[in-house]
Amino acid sequence: MNTAGRSEEWTGPRLAARLADLNGVAPEPAEHVVFRAARRAEGRETTCWQIANDTGVLNEAQLAEWLARRRLGGPERLALAVLVIRETLDERGLIRDCVLERRRGAVDGPLHGDPARVEFTGPARMVRVYRVLRDGRLSEVAASTDVLPPRRRAPEHFAGEQRALRERFGPAARIIDVRQPTLFEDIAGLDSIAHVRASDGRVVGCGIGWHGTIPFILEADFPRFGAPLSLAPEDEVAVEALLAEHDLVRHETRLDEQGLAVMARRRSGVDLFLLRSEHGTATMRPYLPASEAEPSPDQARWLRYAETYEKLAVLDTWHDDSTEDLLVLTGESSGQVWRHHIDHDGVETWRKPDDDAAAAVLHGERLFPGTLAAADAADFEQEQEPLNAEADDMFPPPADSVLAKAEAYVAALAALHDAGALAAAADPSAGVPLSALQILSDVPAALSMLTADATAGEVRALTTMAEDGRIGPARFSQVLSRIETRLMHDLAAVRVVLLTPGQWRLLGDSPLGRAVEEEFPELAYDLEEAAQCLALRRPTASVFHAMRVVERGLKVVEQLASIDLLGDDRRWTRIMTRLRASGRPELAGVASALADVRRCARGPRLVPEEKYTEAEAERLFQAVGGFVRELAAAQGAGESEPR
Repeated sequence: MNTAGRSEEWTGPRLAARLADLNGVAPEPAEHVVFRAARRAEGRETTCWQIANDTGVLNEAQLAEWLARRRLGGPERLALAVLVIRETLDERGLIRDCVLERRRGAVDGPLHGDPARVEFTGPARMVRVYRVLRDGRLSEVAASTDVLPPRRRAPEHFAGEQRALRERFGPAARIIDVRQPTLFEDIAGLDSIAHVRASDGRVVGCGIGWHGTIPFILEADFPRFGAPLSLAPEDEVAVEALLAEHDLVRHETRLDEQGLAVMARRRSGVDLFLLRSEHGTATMRPYLPASEAEPSPDQARWLRYAETYEKLAVLDTWHDDSTEDLLVLTGESSGQVWRHHIDHDGVETWRKPDDDAAAAVLHGERLFPGTLAAADAADFEQEQEPLNAEADDMFPPPADSVLAKAEAYVAALAALHDAGALAAAADPSAGVPLSALQILSDVPAALSMLTADATAGEVRALTTMAEDGRIGPARFSQVLSRIETRLMHDLAAVRVVLLTPGQWRLLGDSPLGRAVEEEFPELAYDLEEAAQCLALRRPTASVFHAMRVVERGLKVVEQLASIDLLGDDRRWTRIMTRLRASGRPELAGVASALADVRRCARGPRLVPEEKYTEAEAERLFQAVGGFVRELAAAQGAGESEPR
């Protein structure tokens, strides 16, 4: 047996010293292993190791042999990525507390990963996240979308998760449901949440994560978020009739202390209504978000925390069924909306995206004026026209969309393959079939959409040779096969920037609305640049343009109030003090909005910092938008005053 590396066994502290010598930059992982230590309710502790492509678990001796075979015994151990799972289980074998650590080389090796350590209780509650500094110390960071680890979902992941569940619970186990993780579950390192009915009949909640190519399973009381709420058939008919009668747009169905209800909104309007139906009779009444559910003192404390520290806007609240738990909708400055479940003690038990709620749509309209009417108009046109293949063909996807690129790639690849197949089956003495050349005639246009210019040139050259009779069918087919490979190489060299609908809206002509553009045309350039940089994930550049908007806006304020705000040092304290001391009541909203900009800008002066994250740039952009809108309102009020 090969024992190379055993004589040079490196301990965790020695590996940590080696990583420090490398200035904290570890080599790319060559192998992945998972170490799990579970403490049972009766006090017994079990440990095991898991490696890739192995259905069982290893003990220490077996792991040492495995490492020796891979020559990972000395400093090469830094290329071994170790996920350390330490879990405390209750009487049912479910997680009470859990710690996940990403280390290198050994269980006590140096922490290395982002995040390096995650602590949580139960089904990913009370999550605490830590990053490792260059000197090896841990630093706690806020649990938000900024700390989400990079994920790559592929078909083999789904198959691997199902295989891992059956290996853990036996072939007779039945997977009841699988869902996407909530925010906290995602931060904890979980890719899927499944519920399995074991052979003994019990239903177990499982969080499934990946360490390299190794799936690991955490068992806890994960919520199911079952099938969407639905009305009884006769109530559904009554609600649909009421929606049509009053021209309402339907949104979410919710369950509150009075039963099932449907949220609806006046088309192209912001008025909300709550629709209920019982025994086929529907009623409708106006609804004011967050006006009917009385939070407990602890829940109210959570709401204040979310608004103050997470910078979330509370959009709506209601009680979860007849319980004292509270469901809360909050919105980020980017337009993202979350649904939170807050128990009576003010503890957030789960969080998941909810962009289809009525309050979410109104939140998007406040951030991006004009999107509500456009969305309703599109929905109305879609309702009026039948959904058929001809209608789909009438509205092709935009040329710069991912769908158009995908369709062009499929069309080009299919044409190359079909033309090659026709040539391969043709009579060698008859030349390249005309049908094969006709199929290739549309390929250059598709390749142009894909910016595969080199491949398009080869197709045109090959077509010319075939038309001149300078190439036979067999050779023609072989060259097309090579061109297929060339196309894949061409596309692999192209990098694509993907924009979500929220980011794409930022690239419009008026990112902050027509009113702002008409009131301050001189701000148009910097507003557009700030929005485009934000959409294209250049946050620091976005902040620089946004701060130029603030500077020009302050010059407008100076003219309105006849005061000097900017001066030489441009300190925020000086600017805010002079603005508030101006005594102009129409500038109260401007001062409040400018205070939001100051908090987002971070620095003591009206000068951008050296670096901003995307989340920070988004918050600043929205704050600047609020400042400019308040400034437009103040200027309009000033112009309407008699002189």
